[in-house]
Amino acid sequence: MINRALKVLIVEDSEYDAKLLLYELERGCYDPLHERVETYEAMAGALERQEWDLIISDYVMPHFSGLEALGLVKERGLDLPFIIVSGKIGEDVAVSAMKAGAHDYLLKDNLTRLNLAIERELREAVVRREHRQAEQSLKETQQQLFQAQKMEAVGQVAAGMAHEINNRLTVVLGYLDLCLERVAQKNALYQSLLAVRRNIQLAGRLSNKLLVFGQKQLQFKTPINLNDNVREMRDMMKRRLIDDNIGLRFYLSKSLWKIYADSPNMDEVLINLVLNARDAMPDGGSISIKTENIYILKKRETGASEPDSKKRYVCFTISDTGTGMDESVLPHIFEPFFTTKERGKGTGLGLSVVYGIVKSHDGWIDVSSSPGEGSMFKVFLPAIVNKKINVFPTQSVFEQFESQDERILLVEDDPEVLSLTRKVLKKNGYLVYSCRTMADALNVFAQEKGCFDLVLCDIILPDGRGTELVVKLREMQPSVNALLVSGYADERDMPDRLKLQEIPFLPKPYAFNDLLKYIQMQSLHNKV
Repeated sequence: MINRALKVLIVEDSEYDAKLLLYELERGCYDPLHERVETYEAMAGALERQEWDLIISDYVMPHFSGLEALGLVKERGLDLPFIIVSGKIGEDVAVSAMKAGAHDYLLKDNLTRLNLAIERELREAVVRREHRQAEQSLKETQQQLFQAQKMEAVGQVAAGMAHEINNRLTVVLGYLDLCLERVAQKNALYQSLLAVRRNIQLAGRLSNKLLVFGQKQLQFKTPINLNDNVREMRDMMKRRLIDDNIGLRFYLSKSLWKIYADSPNMDEVLINLVLNARDAMPDGGSISIKTENIYILKKRETGASEPDSKKRYVCFTISDTGTGMDESVLPHIFEPFFTTKERGKGTGLGLSVVYGIVKSHDGWIDVSSSPGEGSMFKVFLPAIVNKKINVFPTQSVFEQFESQDERILLVEDDPEVLSLTRKVLKKNGYLVYSCRTMADALNVFAQEKGCFDLVLCDIILPDGRGTELVVKLREMQPSVNALLVSGYADERDMPDRLKLQEIPFLPKPYAFNDLLKYIQMQSLHNKV
């Protein structure tokens, strides 16, 4: 039989007694790696130098004692089998030692059960260690659950706030556009109103960003220029996210290609990577943000008749001069709840969210890092191949969107948004049937026998969801055309959204010329 290795620390002033213990261990088929100590300092040094499986200690020694040795083990927070072996120990002393934390005691003149005691205590040590690991795992799971619940609560609050804020901003934008129609473009007031309009739209985008960080917003992809996202977030990053001892540098391509992406999602990727870089530089440093156009050669399969082709990608890079990561950490950085930060300083979700967003946009991330040399995250996203992307005017020119008596079923629960939208649509020649609930919309649709060119519907209704309403209307009239609008849309809309992939979505707050643009696009689509 092969002897089992056992690292044993012997606290004993007698070298002869220590040899007897080792002899007994060898008889029990152990191969002891041992050290003998007999003072507090010597034992402290041994505990510092080596991890031990077992401690066997005499009870009384000239310069040390078994209880002092046990106290030193407890001070270090070590959970090691601790067996007292003494030449003279009474029952009362043995009970006191056990109460102090010793696991067993034996007399030196009777070591026959030493190996049995060691075997038992080693097993129980394993059980205790597994129990501690299970408790730690439970605590971590509870913390993760708490974090998830906190994010859920944040998301619910953010969603409710966004719904109301975006409705109010939509009304303000609508009346502002009506005012702009009455002011000459050369008038100084016109430029002031345009500035107000830009800031209202920015406030709306910031409101919608709350939904992303609360994980309450679905993806709605549109052609975007990532440079615009970086510029919008630049001041906020400098003022709110980056410490004074960290420099923030930008290298943005002057002719960056557009990508088809969810803009708030791209903001979240940017912010999470910047925060990750910041946390890697507790003593300061610099962060660089770069955007560029990249051609990547796409290899064809062996034997394919088509030649190799180059595909266009937009790459944005976040690099830092921080602590960096070693090869053991890199494979795990995108795993949920994995973090190298101190407890309480990170959720372990940031990079996993980044990974999920990038993957959902058909992109990927390359990471390079070394300890002490910083990290570099390169995000690759497919560029839009079609260079002809419609650009609509930002000014309020309603006349270009005039209708020829087209019929619209308007479903909106907010009375101010409903009234203003109806007013703008009628002003532009549309015949508008307005409702505030799903039930009313179904009744009007049935009464008019589905004769509508468009159903313009808010997703959030008092008696249901706009997505659900469109599904019901399509059961009545499969060719019905629709445009969904909302201050927010969450996961409850996902099942119906899967059925309604071709239906456009316009997030609130929107300018009414944008709304008219979408309606006209739908009308042109139906006439093709």
